Amino acid sequence: MTYMTSITYDCEEGYKRGVGGDWTRTCLENKQWSGTPPVCLEIKCSNPPEIINTLMDVGGTRMNDYAYYECVDGFRLEGGSTTKRCNKDEEWEGEDPVCVGG
Repeated sequence: MTYMTSITYDCEEGYKRGVGGDWTRTCLENKQWSGTPPVCLEIKCSNPPEIINTLMDVGGTRMNDYAYYECVDGFRLEGGSTTKRCNKDEEWEGEDPVCVGG
């Protein structure tokens, strides 16, 4: 490291910036870095929504994990999607499946 050299941190994909720490740090005269290291937190969604007349299989709650839905016996898919994906905003994206009887 060289005096007055700066480094800038960023989080890897699947992680977001936490509170605290310094995202840019500078090499000081005493050969130590200024400030404190930043923290990256894993991107996670809450549990996916339970949807009426479906069975759900959750592959995980991390970014890019999927929840899979299947209509219960006696119902068929009439609209929406049978999968939802945990996105970078910590939300489940994809239309809710619509399972109807008949």
